[in-house]
Amino acid sequence: MLAGKVTWLGQKMKFEGESRGFKTMLDAKPPFGDDGAASPKELVLQGLCGCTAMDTMALLKKFKQTITYLEVSATTELTKEHPTVFTDIELVYQVNGVDDVAKVIEAVQLSRTKYCGVIAMLEQSSKIKYRILMNGSEVFRDGY
Repeated sequence: MLAGKVTWLGQKMKFEGESRGFKTMLDAKPPFGDDGAASPKELVLQGLCGCTAMDTMALLKKFKQTITYLEVSATTELTKEHPTVFTDIELVYQVNGVDDVAKVIEAVQLSRTKYCGVIAMLEQSSKIKYRILMNGSEVFRDGY
């Protein structure tokens, strides 16, 4: 079972989130909040990036690849009508140190199609596009 909670801190839209004792701050943009922390939707994007990054890292290690840097970023737009939800999401994987392009692509593909539960959930409502950059050069693009 997973669990989480948020507690209002008594000011505008400032909340403290907690799961298993780990704390996260949440806030909204003005005029409702002070823009002092990530919004709930931004935290969902961070969760998406974290889920697929951890899968990718674990798989590259399993494939005995040396990796010196991994960053996964996500961008999206929101629908105009309420409730505002993500439209197309773009995931960009930046990988350094690995020489085998095929292994990086395989790791990302396995995360996308088999392991990342956050991708599986978000794909129910949003199209997810992918790009992989290795040592600064794009080596893969899908969904465009």
